[in-house]
Amino acid sequence: PFAQEQMHAGLMLRDNSPAPGLAEAKQVNEELARLSLEKTTKAPIALIHDYEADWMSALDGQSEDFYYLRLILDMYRAARQNGASIDVLGPDDALDGYKLILVPSLLHISDDLLARIKASGARLLAGPRTGLKTDDFQLPSSLSAEALQEMTGFKTTRIDALPARLPIAASWQDQSGQEHHGLVSIWREEGIIRGQADGQCADGMALLSHGNQGSYLCAWPDEGLLRVIMGEAMHKAAIACHDMPAYLRVRQRGNHPIFTHYGPEEVTIPDSFK
Repeated sequence: PFAQEQMHAGLMLRDNSPAPGLAEAKQVNEELARLSLEKTTKAPIALIHDYEADWMSALDGQSEDFYYLRLILDMYRAARQNGASIDVLGPDDALDGYKLILVPSLLHISDDLLARIKASGARLLAGPRTGLKTDDFQLPSSLSAEALQEMTGFKTTRIDALPARLPIAASWQDQSGQEHHGLVSIWREEGIIRGQADGQCADGMALLSHGNQGSYLCAWPDEGLLRVIMGEAMHKAAIACHDMPAYLRVRQRGNHPIFTHYGPEEVTIPDSFK
């Protein structure tokens, strides 16, 4: 079979002549040879990705704008905008050694996974729609996963599937007292909060719920709001935050921070890395 991969030149063209990527790969190889890099180590943050969750959210759409992968990328981007290194894991992978675990949206989250998150000692940040279905696609008799309720202090009782074109204003105050304003759209939940409510939408619905070992994101925030919320979650997990310029990303490799810049203009590495 010959599919779209034919269009991916890679290092050599179809006629066996060098593609532009070959010179770039050679340059990177030469630069790496001049460095003495340590082995890749575990990042402080784990993001749990599950194909089953993707399929479940697609089958049980409810909102034409809810895309599981987009929510994963939004949470991944928010952490990276704060200068974090992240490991992307499956739900069965070991969680020991992480300080913060991100669960963007697992419609069904098993008791085993929640128990392993709790045992890891890491803080949890769970995204909207997590724990709202059983493994056979039913609504839980407890309305949302009981172990998740215990960790985040939130029990879902109402869901709003919002069109992306009709966002709702929201605000959130960080630990320094600074007020941040933004929008939520696509999905939000109201519920019983036994922990600490944090932030609110324009109609008074909470933006976050904090429990004894984690937080539940009750809505899907825009990029700016999610970035500051993620930064606060990192602070609570004792992970250093950096105010990264647009398109600048970093990955820690032992004692070496490796910066990659995707933008068209020059930027300055934040002084917090010095």
